[in-house]
Amino acid sequence: MKRMACLLMCAMLGASLGIKGQSDSIAPGDWLTFNRTLAGDRFSPLSEINRENVGRLRPLCTYTLPEVVALETDPLVIDGTLYFTSDVGSYAIDADTCAEKWRRVREVAKPNGYGAHRGFGYLDGTLFRGTSDAHVIALDAKDGRTKWHVTLDIAGPGVAMPMAPIAYDHKVFIGNAGGDQVGVTGHVYALDAETGRTVWRFDVVPDTSAVRATWRNPQGTPLSGGGFWTSFTLDTSRRLLYVPAGNPAPDFDLAMRPGKNLYANSVLAIDIDTGHAP
Repeated sequence: MKRMACLLMCAMLGASLGIKGQSDSIAPGDWLTFNRTLAGDRFSPLSEINRENVGRLRPLCTYTLPEVVALETDPLVIDGTLYFTSDVGSYAIDADTCAEKWRRVREVAKPNGYGAHRGFGYLDGTLFRGTSDAHVIALDAKDGRTKWHVTLDIAGPGVAMPMAPIAYDHKVFIGNAGGDQVGVTGHVYALDAETGRTVWRFDVVPDTSAVRATWRNPQGTPLSGGGFWTSFTLDTSRRLLYVPAGNPAPDFDLAMRPGKNLYANSVLAIDIDTGHAP
């Protein structure tokens, strides 16, 4: 019998259903981005579960996905609703009961083979996600209705958008994976949160003589690498986006890509208004 992916919610025996804790901008029980905050804190202020009582956790409810899939998503929790993704599916369930609120499935004619997706971005009632064929979709968090759907200009073989985007100040920030594929390099996009229009694009391997000189590939070996799997962080006071560009490719055959291979294997800071490195 085929195994179905399950999402398990747990609750503490005898614990109050009330949520305690404080945050300057996020409700204590909410988790609004892949890292909870734009700064990437990944820390919950909730204190109900601790070292003394964690052993009293018990299953509360289970949601069984209608697809056979490995989950690599980081669920968001917003006002009592849990949102998560698979490669082709987008889901919303009640965080207390696991009852499904809505489900949307978008099959891909030519999947890239990764089969992984890291989750949603969120801003002002809208969820944002990439797809395995380099599309970006905005969904209404209430009912899963598609608000907009765009295809990025780098769509092609091996290019995917599995990372969880982040959103801030009317913009959605997302980058592509696929840097382990021949000829695919990483790019960061800022999209208009209302329309999906590209505001700017940042190339991890820009077409400048200084950068290209750091890739001394043998003739016929294209530049490859610098893609994105993990989410971004953002410094709202400095208006800087920090992005972790992945490895150059091929990973281990250095003879095929001698040089410093800029700007793969780098953490890059990008001005969110201009798309330029400061």
